[in-house]
Amino acid sequence: MTHTMHEISSKDYLQETVNMFIEKNNIKYNCEDHYVKNFKQKVGRFLAQPLLKDNSEVKNILLQFIREYRYYSKSSLEESLKNFYSEILCNKLKLKDFNTFYSPIPSEKDVARENSSNFYLTKFLEVNSLESNVVVNLNSLNLLYENEKLKGRLHNETTAYKKLFYMKNVVLIDDFSGSGKTVKTFLKKNAVLIKDKKIILYVFHLTKNAETRIIQAFSDNGYSDYQIHYDDISDNIFIHESFNEYEPAIENFEKNIINSDRPLGFDKCGSLVTFFRNCPNNTLSSYWYTENHSWRPLFPRKESKLDFFGKGIVAAKNNILYNLAKYIPNDKRETYDVKEVIILLYLKESNYSVDTFELSRLLGYNNIQLQEHLNLMESDMLIYNHLLTDSAISLLKDLKIYNYTLRDLSNDEVFEYTDQEFNQDSLFIPSKKN
Repeated sequence: MTHTMHEISSKDYLQETVNMFIEKNNIKYNCEDHYVKNFKQKVGRFLAQPLLKDNSEVKNILLQFIREYRYYSKSSLEESLKNFYSEILCNKLKLKDFNTFYSPIPSEKDVARENSSNFYLTKFLEVNSLESNVVVNLNSLNLLYENEKLKGRLHNETTAYKKLFYMKNVVLIDDFSGSGKTVKTFLKKNAVLIKDKKIILYVFHLTKNAETRIIQAFSDNGYSDYQIHYDDISDNIFIHESFNEYEPAIENFEKNIINSDRPLGFDKCGSLVTFFRNCPNNTLSSYWYTENHSWRPLFPRKESKLDFFGKGIVAAKNNILYNLAKYIPNDKRETYDVKEVIILLYLKESNYSVDTFELSRLLGYNNIQLQEHLNLMESDMLIYNHLLTDSAISLLKDLKIYNYTLRDLSNDEVFEYTDQEFNQDSLFIPSKKN
């Protein structure tokens, strides 16, 4: 279907686009996912931004691309995980639980951090009522194997080899592979332990480039029995003849107007994909880039907000407490619990997800304690799916901190620094060092 610029800019075209997006992605009318709740209004605000006022061509392209967009809701992903287990693993492959194990695929850059693979593997166990003892973290097992080899143990005498001896099948689960590099690294690193087993890789969404690279990685590292399953596969949007002429305009806008460090997405992948938890950085950065404060993306990407491995958790925590104490108006400082305000700021900037470990570490909580605190805040401050209530939003605005993020507040240069000491369990009253 061909549309003129006038038609693309019309309210009818906007409504038609929103309807197509919702229908294509099977989004239910009562969907509570933050990204798509009140979606028409969000698209309208997205397109009405000042940076698009003088970029009508880019505005129209971004609206058109919403028709091509793939969005994965929480309910659809849970259903996919159920179907994968019952239809593929149990019915088609007839795998037995006693000789099959599951492993997450760690981040290529930071293997210690919990990532989307960890989350969806946990969700897979939950929706299929499987026990956690079917999970083996191959990254950890590989480290054990390498240590034992350095101590002179033979391959078949290592703990890792013995642990996997009776295992015939390995199932790997992840949400998205844009370049295939993370899976490639994982397959190479763990080949010595699992290349002789049946490997089943399940990725919700795959690009064609990633598929090619992953197949090559299986071959290069000696894997002979493997399968790749996915819900959907796509190509760079600009490869399509209907859209290739749009590439220069989008690249210029992302590189020079919103100043994205990932124009056209990571590795110039040109994807149009978002999951209910987060938006992959392989997607066109117009839809997720948050570093330009003059730009409000439609699917803001959740990044790691605090540099725990650089500046350190203690320094970040002290700076947050100091900056909250210094900035909040004097007449408000004795009114609110500091931990609750930190939770609200964190949820606001992380798309209401508490699936990562930052918040627990920041508050000094374990997972159970964090969940208990969240439960205590429900109804008054939080509603379903950890969304902020109107009262919570009003609170942050009343405290004059709504527009700040924890990342902002973790820096010691946000406000003029003075020598203060803080007790995390206190209210917003800084105490002078003796």
